[in-house]
Amino acid sequence: MNRILVICLCALAAAGCGTTTIGSSAGPGQITVVATTTQMQDLVRNVGGSHVHVVGVLEPNVDPHDFSPTPQDAVALAGADLVVESGVGVDAWAQELISDAGVDAPTFVAAAGLPLREGDSAEPDGDPHWWHDPTLFERAATALAARLADVDPDHSAAYRANAAGYVGELRRMDARNRQLIACVPSAERKLVTNHDAFGYFAAHYGRPWSAR
Repeated sequence: MNRILVICLCALAAAGCGTTTIGSSAGPGQITVVATTTQMQDLVRNVGGSHVHVVGVLEPNVDPHDFSPTPQDAVALAGADLVVESGVGVDAWAQELISDAGVDAPTFVAAAGLPLREGDSAEPDGDPHWWHDPTLFERAATALAARLADVDPDHSAAYRANAAGYVGELRRMDARNRQLIACVPSAERKLVTNHDAFGYFAAHYGRPWSAR
């Protein structure tokens, strides 16, 4: 009987912690960063640490493809020092939201400069699910630290240190994932999903995979 391997790539450190709700305010010495998806919210929390007040647009279990921003979301952007997007179309509504809010906060697109997989007819700019490859998330973390340092130079050393620590955690997670996958013979690996979003995952951890 074929064995099914299910591996969850969970965000580390502060992952799973509640994202700051819209309408809350930054503490003394903090900058406010508005992040679109839950993955980007985790990225900002881990790299920004205590110097960043994170405001999340999407809540857990909300599909970014079907999301429609509300006036409350536009209000959240009013106090942003930086807006963090995933990119490659998964949160394309963010640019319209920024325009409607009339804010001039700089934007960091995490996917910018990353080697993207080819998309399909619905994703002409490439496969937008890049965060399933931990090495790409590492690169995004390092790039975000540099962007935060530009916005808040007083804490640049802390951002770079946080990113370096986070990269270390991602690499330990990656190594553990490889150990788990190695327990399953190649011919018996199956990836069961209701959405074709794991191309980066399968490519990173090697093939063959049977996707259903």
